[in-house]
Formats: sequence, structure tokens, C-alpha cells
Amino acid sequence: MIPRPFTCCCAVLAITSGFFLYTKKHQTTLLDQQISKIVSDTERVRAQTAMLRTEWALENQPERLSRLAEHHLADLHTMDPAQFVRMTDLAARLPAPATKAPAEDPRAA
Repeated sequence: MIPRPFTCCCAVLAITSGFFLYTKKHQTTLLDQQISKIVSDTERVRAQTAMLRTEWALENQPERLSRLAEHHLADLHTMDPAQFVRMTDLAARLPAPATKAPAEDPRAA
């Protein structure tokens, strides 16, 4: 009993379409996993952004900033015009370089 050519063509087409469907299903599964990873990464970044916005709002409260300014900028004064110097006069206006004694090596003792 010899199979008919039409039956052979149908069998080949069935096997080919099964293989094609399997590869497409595998590609779809991989893409679905990639999409899930991207969605979870996006949610993580959104949560971090929300946390940073909250922290930024807390750090920039006017009462807190004024307290810090009073504490750290108490000795800050406006600039005096005499503080501006030309580049040619800079060497004469700068203090002499200080020589530091070499630091002792604590392992040497």
C-alpha cells in the first residue's frame, strides 16, 4: 500500500505547521517573560521615584532650610569689592604656600 502524494503533502504540511506553531509559542512565552520583567522593573522605579519625591519634599521644607541656613551661614557676609582681583595681581595677593610636615606612618612604631 503506497501512500498517495496528496496524503504525503498533507502530512508534511501538518508536521511543518506544528513545528511553526511550537516555535511561535516559545517566542511568545519569551516575550511575555520579558514584558513581565519590564513591568516589574517599571513598578520598582516608580516606587523609588515616589520615595525620592517624598524625601525631596521633606528635605526642602522652608522651616528646615531656614534652620540650617541660620546654623551654617551665620558667618557668611556679603562680598567686598576689594575681594575681586585681576589675574595679573593674583600672585601678589595669595598667601605663601604652607609647608606641611610629613605625616608619621603609624605602622612605623
